[in-house]
Amino acid sequence: MNGPHGILLSLVPTLTLVAMIGCSVESEGPSSVEMTKVTLKIVKAAATEYEVQTGIMIDQNDRRWEVPQKRNAPSATPGSAIVDDSIERLVCALLEVEQSKKILQSLARDALRDTDGDGFLEVVDDWGNKLVYDTHVSHSDADKSDDYLPERNGPDPFVVSAGYDQDFGNAKTNPKDRIEDDNLYSFNLGE
Repeated sequence: MNGPHGILLSLVPTLTLVAMIGCSVESEGPSSVEMTKVTLKIVKAAATEYEVQTGIMIDQNDRRWEVPQKRNAPSATPGSAIVDDSIERLVCALLEVEQSKKILQSLARDALRDTDGDGFLEVVDDWGNKLVYDTHVSHSDADKSDDYLPERNGPDPFVVSAGYDQDFGNAKTNPKDRIEDDNLYSFNLGE
């Protein structure tokens, strides 16, 4: 094909391929890492708003949430479920205050769900794993349940995702363990 029309016609398949690749990348949207960062920011903002509205920082060890209840348990039989982890405790509290509830409800559609079947909602990262909520971490206190997290002098509430490998790792017990390198923390999102 000679002439300007021939060049144009031979470019059409190439331009079509480039457009298809561009649309494919565009349709995938933000990466899971970026989506999880957004989720962490929203949860942290909701917790901060809760504290502003109530004057109370939600403690991950607050046992008042362990009494059987149906506050945020859309699938639980009344009185049959208990809040059994820190992110459930956080969600329960946030849903009780209208301002923090509105912020929490701005999460992506599938970021708020019941992952463990107990009827209470948790916040999950973009890989579908529950986030962890904590207010302070000390590797020298009696509570060893959070020693896989970095030490944080509190109270300084934060939310963490295990990242794409879905494993928090534990740099304290195994200093050569770099599995925690992909963890995402609400206090260190690299603006």
